[in-house]
Amino acid sequence: GPPPPRPPHPPMPPMPPPFFHGPPGIPPQLAAKLGIPQETVKKVQQMGFDANEALINLEAELKRAQLELERALAQPSPDELATLARLEAISRAELQVRKNRMSLMLKIRKLLGPQLWDQLQAELPMMGPDGPGSRHRGPPPGRAGFPDGP
Repeated sequence: GPPPPRPPHPPMPPMPPPFFHGPPGIPPQLAAKLGIPQETVKKVQQMGFDANEALINLEAELKRAQLELERALAQPSPDELATLARLEAISRAELQVRKNRMSLMLKIRKLLGPQLWDQLQAELPMMGPDGPGSRHRGPPPGRAGFPDGP
């Protein structure tokens, strides 16, 4: 039959957040399994917090740029040059967001070293420059590891 109605507040906490969003870092059980030292786990978490803090302003800039474009397009006869300039502002803001995620990934990679990084990748196959469940589009499948073309 149909499942029973869900209580308004689930008794269980939600699923742990993805690697690059929410409380950042390597899940403790995974760190233990791979033998990643506690100090390294703490460093990764701190890098994540720092990058996520910077991301707040970057995502706000992106939303602001998108809003400016929508506002311009809502005009009866939008100015072409001004509209294209707003489009460029969106592209720059998107690039800053992507660079933030990419930079975090590269810093973590460098800290862990190639062997641990590969093991972590195997455990978390979704991990890419934008992180799993990211609101930002990563490279399309088949081009993994390459940034989007022009």
